[in-house]
Amino acid sequence: MPTTLSPVARAAGEDLPLGCVGCESRTLGICGALGGSELSELSQMSQRRSIPAGSRIGRGSSQSDTFGVVLSGAVSLSKSLPDGRHQIVALQFAPSFIGRPFRETEDTELNASGQVRICAFPRGRFETMLSHNRALEHRVLTETLNQLDDSRDWLIALGRKTAIERVATYLEMLASHARLAPA
Repeated sequence: MPTTLSPVARAAGEDLPLGCVGCESRTLGICGALGGSELSELSQMSQRRSIPAGSRIGRGSSQSDTFGVVLSGAVSLSKSLPDGRHQIVALQFAPSFIGRPFRETEDTELNASGQVRICAFPRGRFETMLSHNRALEHRVLTETLNQLDDSRDWLIALGRKTAIERVATYLEMLASHARLAPA
């Protein structure tokens, strides 16, 4: 069941929404660009969701109305091929931003690779906030460019490496994200 965040607590000299005080992704994710009142605004529209392994988070080729930050677990992003097969094109770990702002449809399917927790935001309110907050917009752009760099590395791993090198690259990626994951 989703949990809506709103009460405020005092932590490290600043007022933070209660749900954000112990958040694993607070400083490293897109929320790190926000101060007290801005973070409270985002928190008031947020819902924490726990998604079981194998469940769909985003619906490919359909209306996408939710964005979020991965709090824990891994989210696979896949594309459908014309013959019905699916190709995983990326993996997102905490504190990655998931979803596609400023676009009505989502052509990438998001699935929980294992148990996943996300902090989700509704499309309209999040896009409005993003349009009016340069720091948040900059953080989302930076996150998007980092994901693009990761995708380029993924292309090299899949296209130009031997099977053993691909497995080693995949294990290295998992290990590096485990080291970087919020505690």
